[in-house]
Amino acid sequence: MITLIKGIAIALLIMLMILTPFSVISVLAEPLVEPFNLTATQPQFCNQLTLEDWQRIITPEKNLTLESGFQFLPDTTDTIIFIDGSDQRSNITYCAALLQEKSANSLQTLGIIKANIDDSGKTKLLLSSSKIDGFWWDTKKLMVVSLPINSQTKTLNLDSPGIVSSRYFRISSFWGSLILAIVTVLVFYEMIVRLVALQKGSISRDPVVLTAGAYGKASLSQLQIFCFTLLVLGKLVYGLLLGGILGGLSTDILLLLGISAVGSVGSKGLYLTNKRLSFENWTWLRNEQWLTAFEQGLTNLAEEWNQLSPKQARWGDLLRNNQETSTLDVYSLQLAGFSLLVAFSLLITPLNTLEIYNLPDSFLGVLGLSNVVYLGGKVVTPNSFSELDEHMNKLRENEKTWLLNITDKLVKKLENNAEFQITFKNASQEERFWQLMLLSPHEYTDYLLKARLAGTMLRTLYGQTGTFGGDTMEDSELIPTSIKALISQINQIAIE
Repeated sequence: MITLIKGIAIALLIMLMILTPFSVISVLAEPLVEPFNLTATQPQFCNQLTLEDWQRIITPEKNLTLESGFQFLPDTTDTIIFIDGSDQRSNITYCAALLQEKSANSLQTLGIIKANIDDSGKTKLLLSSSKIDGFWWDTKKLMVVSLPINSQTKTLNLDSPGIVSSRYFRISSFWGSLILAIVTVLVFYEMIVRLVALQKGSISRDPVVLTAGAYGKASLSQLQIFCFTLLVLGKLVYGLLLGGILGGLSTDILLLLGISAVGSVGSKGLYLTNKRLSFENWTWLRNEQWLTAFEQGLTNLAEEWNQLSPKQARWGDLLRNNQETSTLDVYSLQLAGFSLLVAFSLLITPLNTLEIYNLPDSFLGVLGLSNVVYLGGKVVTPNSFSELDEHMNKLRENEKTWLLNITDKLVKKLENNAEFQITFKNASQEERFWQLMLLSPHEYTDYLLKARLAGTMLRTLYGQTGTFGGDTMEDSELIPTSIKALISQINQIAIE
């Protein structure tokens, strides 16, 4: 239940990042300059226009192209529109209204906050559409007109319109878009949970567990990618539902994800390089039944290990210098700090500016350096697997020496000592075992000491569950299969 709450809380927190007030979009995206020949819009005149007036003004033959950065009209934001034409007369005002033709011809007048003519001769208008009436996906007709003001009668001259433009839009809902965006991210999150569960055999909604690296260890770089992906996905889905367009991503956002990806691939490569045994040693440990971890579908013990392994990923491991110790890794802390700062920067970024979003070059460089040093920190961490691998090479070499020595001495003893032949043949299996050990006491002791140390190192890295079948490590289990096979053959010959 706690992990479920954690997963949902993380997803909701990320979705809260998209709640940046959408009304600041038009201000931050491209500030409007003061018009050089347009009077301030006067809504009191526009409110005088009736439905019949609009129908008389808006005619197909006069209709100019109306463009917008949105395919939908959001019901909670101000919207910039462009009209392919201009009205450069003095003492005019702009009027805008929404008409829902299928609902008793309801008419709603919209305010115009700013207006100007750009260098290409197009008219740019900032509509105040933050209180649009109607329901989500309602189709309405947006109508825009410029009309001169009669200074004497203080009325609009409807007979000489300048700009006349109209276009049909669907109305989008802020709350509807937000809820669907949250649901989309949660569904995506749950899909990841299920896919990971198919591989690991157990369900966990903890993002640290979901993004765990090799051997189920917590991975800061993969968690970074995961969070940035959910954040950007949520904002893009929200923008698509609210404005009807799929926003682009700036080079810096792609670069941020690229840096994260490099960090993830690099750290994974370093992890697999540093924290693995040679194939020969790994095979020997598996054949000797020393290493019993990760045997999916073979034993109940393996299933128990696979269920326990995801629990190794913990939040505290993200900032550790080595997950086998409790030392704070300042490089991981630096990377996490800058990543949170970037996430906050994306939090306050308007939706339609993701395509032009950029970070200062110096900051981007610091973040990139953090990841490089983070990888460097991975390289210089204590490498217990390398030490175990080196120790296993010595142990296997000692096994060969012991086997050759004991075989050679046994053959000579049996050929040259008749009394030993009788004693050896009549001895019990346990007595016969110790007679063989005493033939080469130095090699036996040397091997046993190395084997005890190797077993302790192996259990430290893989835990009791993953080594020696989960049982207590006994000296009898440390005797190699080659020696056991030799003893078995000798016992068989002695019986015959």
